[in-house]
Amino acid sequence: MNLQTLFLQMLKITLSASLVALLVMGIRLLFRKAPRSMVCALWLILAVRLLVWQLPASPVSLLPPSVSSGSAISDVMHLHIKSDAPSEGVDSGLAAALKEEADAIRTEGAGPVLSAAEKQAEAKEHLANPQASEAGILPALSYIWAGGVLLMLLYMAESYFKVWKKSRLSVRQAKNIYLCDEPGTPFVFGLIRPRIYMPSDLSEEAAACVLAHEQAHIARKDPLWKLLGFLLLSLHWFNPLLWASYILLGRDMEKACDERAVRGRSQAYRRSYSDALLSLSTPKGWVGACPLAFGEVGIKERVKAALQYKKPKAWLVAAMAAVSLLAAGCALTNPPETASGAETTSPSVTIQLQQGHIYLYGEMHADDACLEKELALWGAFYAEGARDLFMEYPCYAADYLNQWMRADSDDILHKLYDEMEGTQAHSPNVLKFFNSIKEKYPETVFHGTDVGHFYWSMGERYLAELEAAGRKNSEAYTVAQEIMAQGKVYYEKRAADREYGMDYASVYRENCMARNFIREYEKLAGAAVMGIYGGAHVDLENENQRISSLAEQLSLRYGDKLHAERLFSQSWAEPVRRERIQVGGKEYEAVCYGVQDLSKSGLPYRQREFWRLENAYEDFKAHPLARDVLPYYNYPMEIEKGQVFMIDLTREDGTIERRFYRSDGSVWNGWPSTVGFTVTE
Repeated sequence: MNLQTLFLQMLKITLSASLVALLVMGIRLLFRKAPRSMVCALWLILAVRLLVWQLPASPVSLLPPSVSSGSAISDVMHLHIKSDAPSEGVDSGLAAALKEEADAIRTEGAGPVLSAAEKQAEAKEHLANPQASEAGILPALSYIWAGGVLLMLLYMAESYFKVWKKSRLSVRQAKNIYLCDEPGTPFVFGLIRPRIYMPSDLSEEAAACVLAHEQAHIARKDPLWKLLGFLLLSLHWFNPLLWASYILLGRDMEKACDERAVRGRSQAYRRSYSDALLSLSTPKGWVGACPLAFGEVGIKERVKAALQYKKPKAWLVAAMAAVSLLAAGCALTNPPETASGAETTSPSVTIQLQQGHIYLYGEMHADDACLEKELALWGAFYAEGARDLFMEYPCYAADYLNQWMRADSDDILHKLYDEMEGTQAHSPNVLKFFNSIKEKYPETVFHGTDVGHFYWSMGERYLAELEAAGRKNSEAYTVAQEIMAQGKVYYEKRAADREYGMDYASVYRENCMARNFIREYEKLAGAAVMGIYGGAHVDLENENQRISSLAEQLSLRYGDKLHAERLFSQSWAEPVRRERIQVGGKEYEAVCYGVQDLSKSGLPYRQREFWRLENAYEDFKAHPLARDVLPYYNYPMEIEKGQVFMIDLTREDGTIERRFYRSDGSVWNGWPSTVGFTVTE
């Protein structure tokens, strides 16, 4: 597990633990008069939540699904994720504008849900330095977190050495009891064989009271519990709720030892005990601050508690026990929807599997609703005996997924995920999808049939690993070389297409995907397979006359054995309102088709509002193009050639960014798309 993965796991745990910490604090406040030993035990619930990463599902779980699954963390941490590849396949004006990015290395495994050029500046940075895309907020935060953990551990070591050095200036009195005047306060120090250190100037009566308290610490194993608490705090040093929990735990331990020392004693003894505590009311802070030592802290509050101590009522103890058990059940389980961080409920589907048939499903990449449907479909096919899942990835990416399915850790998956940064495959929804497959359908075998995206990184790494394993002459090595060569040709064609406004790269890619699919499928000798591809690749209605889709080519070979279905459909919105809007010095009638929420898109916008400018195309058809495309499927209304659109994007700070698009009949990645253009007011 790499550092970023570990950091994300810590964020997921700390968010869940924060809710549990609040629960424990609430119960602690409610049962102020309950035995402190029971309150101390209550903190164990928080410790277990922090220590155990996988917990069972329960309908009474305290945690919301978004917290237990970590999706709330993912949604926040992936706001910086880059959008998909730069635009392609548009007219020559846009191609010229994008010529600087002609050799952009981006996967076409994911068409954009939003504009393909939302973050074009970051794409340029990637071209200048391919490693730059690896940098960002997540790696930086990961290193900051690791540095904080290291500082906490160094502090623990330094404070331990400081107390140890002072404790050397002591005289043994009896067994594990030592006289030490340096701090001026009693303390317990040590883990395996803890010792009690007391000032030599204590009266005999005060010494007996203090000794009873310190021996209670040792009997309760408090030094070990305090160490565990500090180590957990070190991992979550950035969480103020856990700092508060650690402080409250220390106070509860002290009170629990006080209660143990005065339980069953007379009022006179409790008064003597309180007097002894008062005599120690100005302790040296460096002892109490040490994670491996117990000094006298919170004296005034403890004096009052010792004087007023009464044996707790039986009903109070019973109520506290019942509430603690209920709290444990609620805090140490996850809701059914998110057991092990993956959705466990999916839309129910019914399929009729036939051996030797191919079932292709078209998705909108990284769309959560589509991924849910795909997971449910694969579950139905899997239940019928299917094991082979074809996907829009290169063969070496699929082989890495298969290696990960057999591995005990997620290192392979997260390495793959990191290498796909900058594409929509690098999405928390996609990561959740694969984790669900491994959890629920562990015999799944992935097959990749796309051209060689990431040939420069993932592909080269894959060949190097095969060569190191003595498999340079294997079929896997040969096929990977072929797929990587396809990827190189594809990106060369993309560069030419951008210069001349053509779309030959998409044609080449579709043909390669069909050949790769056929080769991989016919190795399976008639098994039924399911495939997941972008919606354009499963188009059997030939909406784009310029490109013969993967499904169309496979249907020519396999006939009725080929089934293809899109998992999303376009429904057209009705106009919301009409206004007169001035654009470029001229007034136009503008029709609004509603607002779309972008708060979970991963882009820095709250929403976007769609407008169509009536009878405006002739005025703007010659305006210079922007580096931006927006496929038709993004729009809530039907698009026709020769129209102009205005989109108002509302940023997080409330400011509005206005963009203009026109429908010239352009195509991006096989999809009919509008192209952005500039307007001078």
